[in-house]
Amino acid sequence: MRHLLARSLSLLVLLGLAVGAGAPASAQSRGKVAGTVTDAATGGPVPGVNVVVDGTTIGTATDADGRYVIANLPVGDVDLRVTFIGYRPVLVQDVGISTGATTTIDVRIEPATAELGDDVVVTADRPLVERDNTTSSVRIETEELLARPTTEFTEVLTSLPGVDVVNGQVRVRGGTLDEVAFVVDGARARNPLNHNPYTRINLSSIQEVEVITGSFNAEYGEAQSGVVNVVTKEGTDRLELYIDGRYEPPNQRHFGTSFYDRSSADYWENRNARHLDWWIENPDQWVDPNGTPGVDPRSVWTAEEAYQNYLDTHEPLSDYTNTPTYQLELGVGGPLGVPNLTGFGTLKLRSEAPVFGNAYRDEGLFADGTLKLSYRLPDGMKLVGSAFYGREEAGWGFGGTDYFWALNYGVDGRYAYNDFAGYPYAQTNGQTLQFSHALSAKTLYEIRAGRVQALRSVGVFPGDSLGFDASDATRDNLRAVDADGTPVPGGYANRVGYHTTGYFYRYDDDNTEYNVEGYVSSQVNTFWQIKTGVDVSYYVLDHFNESKFPTRFDDRTYRPYQGALYAQNKFEFGGLIVNAGLRFDVYNPNDTLYVDLFEPFGQEAQREETSVYAQLSPRLGVSHPIDSQTKLHFSYGHFFQRPAFNDYGEGNDEVLGSLNTFIVQETGLPWVLANRDLRPRKTVAYEVGIERSFFDAVVLDLTGYYKDIRNTIRTITIETPNGIYRTNGNGDYADVRGIEASVRMVPTEYGWGTLGGYVNGSLQQGIYGRSGAPVVIAPDGVRYAPSGDFVDHRNPYLKAGLYYQTPTGSGLLGTLLGGWGVSVDYQAVLPNEQLRQDFFLFEGEKYLRSADQNTDLRARKTFEATVSGRPARLSPYLEVRNVFNDRWIFL
Repeated sequence: MRHLLARSLSLLVLLGLAVGAGAPASAQSRGKVAGTVTDAATGGPVPGVNVVVDGTTIGTATDADGRYVIANLPVGDVDLRVTFIGYRPVLVQDVGISTGATTTIDVRIEPATAELGDDVVVTADRPLVERDNTTSSVRIETEELLARPTTEFTEVLTSLPGVDVVNGQVRVRGGTLDEVAFVVDGARARNPLNHNPYTRINLSSIQEVEVITGSFNAEYGEAQSGVVNVVTKEGTDRLELYIDGRYEPPNQRHFGTSFYDRSSADYWENRNARHLDWWIENPDQWVDPNGTPGVDPRSVWTAEEAYQNYLDTHEPLSDYTNTPTYQLELGVGGPLGVPNLTGFGTLKLRSEAPVFGNAYRDEGLFADGTLKLSYRLPDGMKLVGSAFYGREEAGWGFGGTDYFWALNYGVDGRYAYNDFAGYPYAQTNGQTLQFSHALSAKTLYEIRAGRVQALRSVGVFPGDSLGFDASDATRDNLRAVDADGTPVPGGYANRVGYHTTGYFYRYDDDNTEYNVEGYVSSQVNTFWQIKTGVDVSYYVLDHFNESKFPTRFDDRTYRPYQGALYAQNKFEFGGLIVNAGLRFDVYNPNDTLYVDLFEPFGQEAQREETSVYAQLSPRLGVSHPIDSQTKLHFSYGHFFQRPAFNDYGEGNDEVLGSLNTFIVQETGLPWVLANRDLRPRKTVAYEVGIERSFFDAVVLDLTGYYKDIRNTIRTITIETPNGIYRTNGNGDYADVRGIEASVRMVPTEYGWGTLGGYVNGSLQQGIYGRSGAPVVIAPDGVRYAPSGDFVDHRNPYLKAGLYYQTPTGSGLLGTLLGGWGVSVDYQAVLPNEQLRQDFFLFEGEKYLRSADQNTDLRARKTFEATVSGRPARLSPYLEVRNVFNDRWIFL
């Protein structure tokens, strides 16, 4: 749940030196171009025509029917040169290549004459409806990303159909982000422990992002709900520089009065304990540092000293309303001084002010970077190295409201650091090295080796003298009671200073995934493309976790592994495009099981090896282009995902690092016994939709979907003669069904400017049910296994965006009026009368609450210039978050 933000204005400045064209994308994210070459005079096909990617040796010749295909092209824009003896050469510019897509470019060539010897230059138009796209997906390129009123990648994601924020969590068609394959340049970017993806990719580093929310091809595994495929930029032979700086002035980031406003009468102590006279007149209502009441002659404090101590300990611990925020993002790309070697790197530094005044850190600090180096070898070979890095030093009190804290401590804990969450540190980094070799215009193979590491730790606050030995909160000197001796709420031993709870847990994880992948892709003929590959991962999960009450710990290194084989076919027959694939997954937890659940650590305790799990997953997608403007699409697939390593029995996957057999130190008995034999989760997904374009600029998409989910995980209680503990088991199931409607307008130039935008909405409902493994297991054979379905109602979502830019003009008036741009993003969470929190009853009438709404805006002015003969662009802009100062709950 996003925190409640009051209106805030941010002054932002963007400087870009875009020298030359945009950089091409990653070598491993590829598409193809195909079409027919015909004679402009006769309309007949022309065989033997050479079609080559301009500036390269990659190309082919048309067949007897005038058809050509050039496969395995990198994502980005390319130019095609079409030549044939006796005909004028044709140069087709700005042919857009997208991941996994076929770009259709039909070319008409004219007979050559003596007077007409120059190239015929044609600019390619990207089709609004992708004929060969068989599932729900959205592609977003650099220009659109940078035009949005945000610099956060997740905010771009949540503006798309089917990607919503539900109670503070990003969900894709009902599934959380840990069910989404988040791929950066072909490598999975996630915490190997719990599948949580690294989402803070810098927008300036992205060439294209493809978000698939329907069924996806067999090359993608370890996901159930979707794929986010990010292709970062490569450097070109020209220098490119991007700088984005922004500053947000101090402000209060929640509605209502400050939690620490002494003039407010919201809290008991503000009306009494804020006044010295009360301390003097009521010495029986407070104690000194030794716990001696002020009325006792042995008290070491005077009323004045007790009062001053109260004032000193009842201040905000961080200056949360007067802390500005800043952000600086830098992108640099170009040649690196070695022939055929180019690079592109980005770095973003960001600060964040706390939402509340008891965050330990005065500001959250974030650093994120990417780097890609590309080296072109002869004979169609290429070597690419890429890396990403993310570091977070924030913790509780940043990024949103923590409702666990609010419900359990709330006002009572606002003067104490929330040590339940401890002092966290997080770092994620990944490196990938890939080699690709284009054997021909139709066949390519690629080998990739990668490593992803996630460091996570939670410790005690620096300077805390008690640290993890603390057993309770540090409390103030108030002991106020009413006439009956009952403690006064808000006036009795409130938490202050270092401790809210006396800490609860600490952990230190170093989780690493080592991955090797390889594939071969070949365009067998004009109609058939096949891609086969292998994917192997080995994990080293070095884990320590300790919790209290009672003291329990887990300190081990886990080494599971998994692998997959897949084959993906694409058949294109004009009015029928079929994506058909098959994936075989194998997973081994590589651990042992305790056979006797009732005495797992006994002298005769037996252990056995974990099972090896495998699944064969068919994938099928069909597109039926009715005409150039309309298509029907259908997809179906089975999806396999191993259980997250951190959710083995604690019953709460938000307890980070609970990859455990938690052993109670005092007794040696389990608190939680890890079940290493959990079956992988499985989802079977279906969808059907129709897509239609209008006016050469607008696309309408209507899609319905259904997901059947099996082998979800539940907590199981084991009742033994020596005590009770918990473990996990499979058995729960779920389904999700929904409808999505989307209208998008690609940015289109008119005489009065460039206009683009989108509107999308979704309705969703699901079922959660129980079957299979029991909830309680006891020695006498009693098995408590409730079953049944629970209907999961969801709020409808409505999202919209608008982008407009004035045309570039000449002269003084053209300079003043041209180059202005505005972009707006709007989201609304609509009420659902099936949800109790969305309505109230009054005199027998049901009244729905209003929608939660939010509108963000960016306005900018672009100045074009030339620096040392190179084009440059300066764009100061103003960004306003929550333009209409709306209050919301669920966004």
